[in-house]
Amino acid sequence: ADMSRLLLLSVLLLGSASAFITVPFKDCKSVATIEKLEMSECTLKDEVIKDETKQVCIFASGSKPTIKITFKSTEDGVNNLETTIKAKFGQSTLPYQMSDYETCKHGGLACPLEQGKSYTYQQSFSLDPSYPKDTLFQANWQLASGGKKHVCVVFLARIK
Repeated sequence: ADMSRLLLLSVLLLGSASAFITVPFKDCKSVATIEKLEMSECTLKDEVIKDETKQVCIFASGSKPTIKITFKSTEDGVNNLETTIKAKFGQSTLPYQMSDYETCKHGGLACPLEQGKSYTYQQSFSLDPSYPKDTLFQANWQLASGGKKHVCVVFLARIK
């Protein structure tokens, strides 16, 4: 049994920075059913925020993480989804300019989406070294079409 445990440990240690980890999130009134949020190049750290312990995703400055959102579509024929990302620092909200904002084209989704089917959206993004470091922020990730937020998740992050 020790051998297999050792093997497992070495596999875990080899699981490099590109491995995905499940990140806790808040659903911000998504039309679709959000099943899971995963992230690469993120380390989860417990931080006490307003007397509550929350898990924060720590990113390295200059890195290029990949987000993965698994969701079940609740509508048929969903097309022309657009990705919008915002970062909320305290009271100010900054938009993140996503050049590849066409979700169906760049997020690995087979559009139009079908009702009841599960999909996994996946996209990389760059954390420019000029972004504020050591500041807790709320990342808001939306996949919307025709004014409808099909996918909307919020998670806590910090750039080191």
